[in-house]
Amino acid sequence: MDAILKRRLKVVPRTDEPVEVNHNKTLAMRLLENQFGQTIEYLLDEEQGSLKEVAKTLGIDESTVSKWRLRLGMRT
Repeated sequence: MDAILKRRLKVVPRTDEPVEVNHNKTLAMRLLENQFGQTIEYLLDEEQGSLKEVAKTLGIDESTVSKWRLRLGMRT
């Protein structure tokens, strides 16, 4: 699985440092942040690709990407 992640996005080593809590983030969002070593906002950013590309990279549905962008105020 790590080989797949390395091909999809740059994998950053995990740390035991405290993480800022954003109550708009779901557990799934926080798990993806931990897995990819990037903020969910960065992972969902339109510059990372289309809804379809981002969804495929993260292993989630396109509708989830859209809902999460809305939830985090990244789209209106």
